[in-house]
Amino acid sequence: MFENIIGQNRAINILSNAIKADKIAQAYIFYGPDGSGKLLTALTFAKIVNCIDDKKKYSDSSSTCQCSSCNKITQHLHPDVRLFFPIPNFNLNEYGYVKVKERKEETIKDPDWISYNEYIKAKINQPWKDYEFDKATAIRIEQIRALQQDILMSKHEGKKKVYIIENFDTLTHQASNAFLKTLEEPPLDTHFILIVRNIDKILPTILSRCISIKFSILHSSIIHDYMIKNFAWSEEKASYYAPMVNGSIEKAINLYHTENIQLMELSNELINIIKDKDDLAFISWVEKHFVKGSKKTDLLRNLLQYLCFWVRDTHVNNVLQNNEKHDNTHYINIIIELNELLEKQIGNVNQKLILSQIYYLFNKELA
Repeated sequence: MFENIIGQNRAINILSNAIKADKIAQAYIFYGPDGSGKLLTALTFAKIVNCIDDKKKYSDSSSTCQCSSCNKITQHLHPDVRLFFPIPNFNLNEYGYVKVKERKEETIKDPDWISYNEYIKAKINQPWKDYEFDKATAIRIEQIRALQQDILMSKHEGKKKVYIIENFDTLTHQASNAFLKTLEEPPLDTHFILIVRNIDKILPTILSRCISIKFSILHSSIIHDYMIKNFAWSEEKASYYAPMVNGSIEKAINLYHTENIQLMELSNELINIIKDKDDLAFISWVEKHFVKGSKKTDLLRNLLQYLCFWVRDTHVNNVLQNNEKHDNTHYINIIIELNELLEKQIGNVNQKLILSQIYYLFNKELA
């Protein structure tokens, strides 16, 4: 089943050998950049150790197993495979789910319940697409307590219990300390997969009890070939866009599905002008795309949001590729000011003025 995961041979070899030798660690940390396949690998691992079709789970075929266990994991319905993810400060029950109101019609209208279930639906139907809550999120102490409660229960139908915690590096301090106690004496046939972007944020006491597996940024050639084979990108399109997604297969797939090519082209034009510090080219670019004709408020808003992602991803990739700590100040300043400009844009401030501020901001901070 691991054949569906591309460009992560080292990580897959570690897990495959452990499964075949029946020497699976109780806890793993999957760390590395977004879009490198960490969650897909975690779910595939959970499928293999619980699969009831022995021929399929060790097959080299990339086709998906359709046994009842694997299907339930795909749909996030398997009672012995739990996914925990950062959420706003929802009111949770003892099992870690959003509390259901007594009257069904009230539950259906409850914004917390709707938001929580929309996240699950997105993971099932559009796993390449980020789902963003409208409030600050974290892995909360209530979720860890629910996990601890669930661990005490016997397996329902699976061979092993698997707990996957996405963005584990967002744990609150209180939740980290509580989870550490869980790792000290875990039950047999219970395994944890902690998915993180920044492994430096994990407590050393937790790190020492886990097997850390690094996921690498995917080379653009891998993304190039994958998108041609699986999504019918032309050679020209793949050659042009594969280097622009910062090693993230998820972003490449998202680009395919959202058809956001115009925005990416527009953003990259601006980024290249800023890099060249070409004032005349910038004025011409603004006149061409924003001044002539009607106001393009949606386009400007999307451009600002895209630039925020670009700045964040550029910084993260620099750190990961160079294995060193970069100065965060410039990147943080840009993101803060871009968000302020986004608020101004919503308030109908002159578009040309906002674009000029973007140009000045990038030249000042990245000079």
